[in-house]
Amino acid sequence: MDFQQVFCQPIFLARWLGAKTVRLEQDHLVIGNNEAAQHIKLSSLNAYPHYQKGVFGARWQLDYADTSITLRWLSKSQLVKLHQHVEQTLTQQAVQRVKHVHRLFVDLAGQAYLRDSQCDKLARYIAKVIALYRHSLPVNQTLTSTTHRTLNKLQQVHPLSDYVQTLRQRFELRQKQHFEDFFALAEQHPLTEDQQDAVVRNNDRNLVLAAAGTGKTSVMVAKALYLIQSQQAKASEILILAYNSAAAKELQARLALRAASVFLEEQDKPTVMTFHALGRHILKRDKHTLTLSALSQDNYALQDWARRYIKQQFEQNDCLITETIPWLYPPTQATTVIATEQHSVKEGGTDYLTLNGEKTKSYPHWLIANWLYVHGIDYRYRPHYSLSQPENTTARDYRPTFLLTDQNTYLVYSAANEPGPDISTQRQIHRENRTTLLEVNHQQWQDNTLVYHLAKQVGPTADMTPLYSGAAVFSKFDELGVVQQAVRWLTQVLGILRTQQLKSHTLEKRLMKSGISNATFWADALHKLDSAYQHELSKTDSIDFDDMISQACTTIAQKRWQPVYKHILVDEFQDISALRMQLLQQLIEYGPSPTLTAVGDDWQSIYRFSGGLLTLTTRFEAYLGSHSLTLLQKTFRYNSSIAHTAGTFVMQNPEQYKKNVVSAIESQDPQVFLLDDQIYGQQDAAQRVKQIVIAIRRQNPQATIAIMARYQFWLTQAKEALQPLQPENLHYWTFHSAKGLEADHCILLGFDSSKFGFPGENKNDALTEALLPTIDLYPHSEERRLCYVALTRARQSCYIIADPRAPSVFVDELRQPAYRVKTLSERFDDISVS
Repeated sequence: MDFQQVFCQPIFLARWLGAKTVRLEQDHLVIGNNEAAQHIKLSSLNAYPHYQKGVFGARWQLDYADTSITLRWLSKSQLVKLHQHVEQTLTQQAVQRVKHVHRLFVDLAGQAYLRDSQCDKLARYIAKVIALYRHSLPVNQTLTSTTHRTLNKLQQVHPLSDYVQTLRQRFELRQKQHFEDFFALAEQHPLTEDQQDAVVRNNDRNLVLAAAGTGKTSVMVAKALYLIQSQQAKASEILILAYNSAAAKELQARLALRAASVFLEEQDKPTVMTFHALGRHILKRDKHTLTLSALSQDNYALQDWARRYIKQQFEQNDCLITETIPWLYPPTQATTVIATEQHSVKEGGTDYLTLNGEKTKSYPHWLIANWLYVHGIDYRYRPHYSLSQPENTTARDYRPTFLLTDQNTYLVYSAANEPGPDISTQRQIHRENRTTLLEVNHQQWQDNTLVYHLAKQVGPTADMTPLYSGAAVFSKFDELGVVQQAVRWLTQVLGILRTQQLKSHTLEKRLMKSGISNATFWADALHKLDSAYQHELSKTDSIDFDDMISQACTTIAQKRWQPVYKHILVDEFQDISALRMQLLQQLIEYGPSPTLTAVGDDWQSIYRFSGGLLTLTTRFEAYLGSHSLTLLQKTFRYNSSIAHTAGTFVMQNPEQYKKNVVSAIESQDPQVFLLDDQIYGQQDAAQRVKQIVIAIRRQNPQATIAIMARYQFWLTQAKEALQPLQPENLHYWTFHSAKGLEADHCILLGFDSSKFGFPGENKNDALTEALLPTIDLYPHSEERRLCYVALTRARQSCYIIADPRAPSVFVDELRQPAYRVKTLSERFDDISVS
């Protein structure tokens, strides 16, 4: 066709008013004649154009993309020809356009798992061809029979949003049928339906929640091999991230074994790494010099550095009470000033050891006592008050905070929850007995003006020049063992700072939000500690494990290393930290639009102390967006009795996912037993363990038995008692170290309400709690998950040993009928169970 046939001008008068010319050039329309002319591709049209003749020329309406325009005052004769050409061109394009959309549909939703990221795009394509060739097709235009049939197929899945789940289920079914032999051989036992679903679901984001013993490792291995077998990916395009090196080695061994069983070549094995190993790999590729610091490999070296750092602060800082001494103990929350002795023991409270060698129950009391000592002021801590009027019963048990012995003056620290009479009553006591009273208070401590007010109160009668140097004070605290305690605490806090990547600008906000007194001071102090540590690393031109990840993140963000992985599988996702999540997000953002499959169990999240961020799992969508969820709920490890008890117990927490765990091993009778720790009228949990071990071995000498406890203290006692027995098939595990392990029979110790009982009452200090990832508010939530881990290590039976005179809250709960725990000791019958 020549140019004139597809050219339409405005009528003569309209040209003077700015009306535009329109013409058809191959596959697009051009509106206007100059460089500012508008170009509209025919493929962007949502419907065939519509024209209408008028008195003064014709109008032509174009609907395209997300807008619509109307061209007016066009030449009627020219528009008729242009309109006909456009209609013919659009109809001719129908064959390829409909075929292309159908091909796209088959590729994205027929031969692949329809991903969330593809849904909107595919839905728009389908909607457009249906609107164009079904709803707006002119009566004078006809489609080929093939195009018509193809259009009918697309019509059957329009609107696409109504059919996404159906299409995914069809794909899953086809894949499971087509790869039936593969799923039978990919692991030692044929994969269950849930496991197969977890393997074939390949959304942009996939969350696989696997209860204990349900075969999450099998899913990881099978999914990697399936992606290769189904030709969805090459082995080099798959990355498996393991939580630690032991898990990585297990996955590598399993992959090698199972790859052979499904006849894959040796080289067809995906990459398995820990997060740290991946960081190291990235930095090496970026030609970083990698020397791993001794501080990150040797805890003794780290503690020695921390000790030297603390000593340096004492030697270089004259403001001992305000700047240095506070380092030695973690601060309290602003709302927690002092605890009574009874409360302190129950909650694992801190005894603060002063330079004078006494123990205080309050952090501010400790600071005041040290201030008095440093300035050479003799004092007695919480003395019995001497009454001039013995008949005064109100003051008979009164114990002021301090007596300044040389001055015969009393110094009182007042706070809302201090034990004893309130400050008004104390003032009255001192007036009546004609004794001198000096006052400081909680608000002054919070405002960091306590030292100023101490000097103002005591100063008129004492020399305010410090009697001891910083070096001397450090040595004194060192003799008392306080420094070593501080070293352990500070190295723990340093590790949290590094793992959480907490910087100075966020530290103060977090500490203030948690109610930490003197939050500004502590944020600055911790920032200096972290800076000093980083300076130490730079001096030796070395990095630590956290640097491996954080510097790898920087390398990716600066595009000095390009991720190549199209499929990323993450093991133990419930335990990954914010820093590991940052690296994962970098792999996704800068990679070739990879899929992510996160495999884990929110019920087994027990590593908060090392930065495990459970909310990444429990609020997966908030962090990572829409996803496919698969629950693995059939366990092959333990019987139905253990499954019921453990599952019922852990699901009390509403913050976690609900799972209906069923066992492949049915047990009609309870296999979780509760026993007391009394032997011949004496408390001896270790001997009770010995009795159980002997009884089990009498029934089955080959059975494996695990002795387990929250704290190593219990295991040491049990090991001593069992020393005469043959050690074969006997294991000693803490609840934390037992994760991933299993035994025929498990014996759980320490379920009482003592200091080393379970759930543990030795809470973290307030500052450490503020720095760790947030935790849900359900009582003992992480300890409850830890108990679930412990219970589910047993394949056949589980024995819980507790003190019937002081059982833990977990024992009280497990004795309720709903848990189906069999009590084997009559001594528990005296305990009231609701």
